[in-house]
Amino acid sequence: MDASQPVPRSEIAARARPVMIAMRDGVHLATDVYLPAGRQAPAPVVLVRTLYDKGSAFTFLPRLADVFNERGYAFVAQDVRGRGRSDGERRPLEHEVADGYDTLDWIARQPWSDGRAGMFGDSYLGFTSLAAAVSGHPSLKAIVPRMIGTDRAVDHDGVYSMELVEWAANYLMDDRNYARRVDWSVAPLSDVIERSTGRACPPYDRLRALTVAGPKVANEAFFGTADPQGAILVPTLHWTGYWDLRCESCIADYIAMRGRPEIAERQYLMLDAIDHEFYPLGYDGPAAGLGEAPSPEVIEELIPDYTDAVLEFFDRHVRGEAGPEIPRVRWNLSRAGWQTAPDWPPPGTGIRDVPVLPDDEADSWRHDPADPVPNLPANPWSILSSQPDERAVESRADVLTFTSDELATAIDLAGPAYVRLSIHADAPSMHVVAKLVDVWPDGAARRMMLGARLVGAAEYGAEVEIRLGHIGYRVQPGHRIRVEVASSCYPFYELHPGTDDDPWTAVNRRAVTVRLPGRKVRLALTTLS
Repeated sequence: MDASQPVPRSEIAARARPVMIAMRDGVHLATDVYLPAGRQAPAPVVLVRTLYDKGSAFTFLPRLADVFNERGYAFVAQDVRGRGRSDGERRPLEHEVADGYDTLDWIARQPWSDGRAGMFGDSYLGFTSLAAAVSGHPSLKAIVPRMIGTDRAVDHDGVYSMELVEWAANYLMDDRNYARRVDWSVAPLSDVIERSTGRACPPYDRLRALTVAGPKVANEAFFGTADPQGAILVPTLHWTGYWDLRCESCIADYIAMRGRPEIAERQYLMLDAIDHEFYPLGYDGPAAGLGEAPSPEVIEELIPDYTDAVLEFFDRHVRGEAGPEIPRVRWNLSRAGWQTAPDWPPPGTGIRDVPVLPDDEADSWRHDPADPVPNLPANPWSILSSQPDERAVESRADVLTFTSDELATAIDLAGPAYVRLSIHADAPSMHVVAKLVDVWPDGAARRMMLGARLVGAAEYGAEVEIRLGHIGYRVQPGHRIRVEVASSCYPFYELHPGTDDDPWTAVNRRAVTVRLPGRKVRLALTTLS
C-alpha cells in the first residue's frame, strides 16, 4: 500500500448499533453499541474510547465486544473527536475529561444500561479511561488504563523522546490512519512532519507545546486539574510492560496513588514482560510493521492474556461480585514466571551496586549529530517484535561499554535501576544515554532498560544519576550485565546539537568530545534478596 495514502476506513460491524452522541458543546461522537445476545435486563457496560478508528483491525474492538458480551457486559466503542467518524477539532488529550463524562452520562440513561460502567484500553485508549475517572462521573466504577499514565512520559530528565512525532504523522493529520515513516534526516527536527508529509500538523505542535511547558500546565490542559492522580477515586488496575514506552508513567501513578491513604486500597498493579503493543519477551515471529494490525489468528491467541485480568477486575469492582482476592501486585519475573506481591517494589528487595568494568581503554567519545548512535528497533512501540543485538551499536567508537563478571548465580531484578557517572563535554550541556544489557554466553547482547539525562555545565565533574526505570528480570547464571553509555539514541531521543540551541529547533549542529573521567560507571540495581 502507498504509505502516503490513508489506511482504508473500517466498516461498521454488522452487529454494532451505530449512534452519534452529542457532547455538551454540540459536537457529535461516533459510537457503536454492542449488546449481549438474549439480553433480558439492563447490563453493566464497558466503554472504550479510541483515537484509532473504533472498527479497525488495529484495535480489534468488535472482537473484544464479543468477549465482553459473552460475560454479560454491554460494550460501547467510540471514536474520540476529530477522528474516525466523529465530528470536532483534533486537539489530542484536551477534551477527554468532558467527553468521557458526557458519554458515560448518555450511557447511564439508556434502557440497556444498569448504571454501572468500567473503562479500559491501551495507550490513548487508556488515557481516555484516566480522563473519564478524573471527571468523577458516578456511573464509572473501575478502570484499567494499560500502557499509559497521567504523565505523558516524553521528558526524560531533560532529554525529550520523539516517538510521538511519527505517531502524529500517522494519527493526527486528519480523521484517518496512516502507516508511514518520517524522514529523520531533516533539520530542524521541528520540520520533520511537514517535510515528510507535505503539510504541517498543528495538533502535534500544540500537544508538544503543552507538554514541554511542564506537568502543571499540561495537567491543567489535559485533565483540568494540576493533580489528576488525586482526582481518580475509583479502583484502578495499572497495567504495563517493562519494555513499554509508558512503563515509568504507569508505575509512577501506582506508587504515588498508593501513597495517598484515601485511595491507597483501590490501587492495583500488573507488570508483564511485554512492550507497548503487547509483544512478549521471547517473541520469535515476524517483526511488527508500523501501525500494523494483528492477524485474526494472533488476535485469538492474544485474547485470554489481553482480557482475562480486565474481566476479573470488572467482575469484582463494576459488578461487585464476590470471588478470590485480587493480588495487589502481579508481576512477571522475566525468564522465570509470574509472581505476586503486596506492593511494588516487592518486600525483600534492596538496591545493590553491581561492579561493571570498562571493556577497553577509551575514556571519551565524539558526539557527532551528523552520525548519531541509532535506536536499533525501527519501531520503538514494538521493540520486542524484533529485539536486536546491541553489539551492532556497541562496536561504535561513540559508545562506551562496561561489563560485569560472568554470573555464578542468577540475579533477580525487581524494581528500579540507576547508572551513576560524571562527564565533561565541550558544550554548554550534553545528553547522556545509558542502557542496561543482558549479555548471553554466546555474546548476544539484549537490551533490558534505557534511560537518559541532560547534564548541564554546572554538573560537569559531579556524579549524576541516570534513571533506567523499573524491571522484573532474572539474569541467568553464565550471563553478564553490561552498561552502554553514549550521547544519542536516535531517533528515539532528540539530538543534542552540541550547542546551547534547543534541540527541537536547532539548525546548526556541531560535533563535540565527551569525556568520562576515570572511566568509572556505577550500576545500582534493585534485586530480590
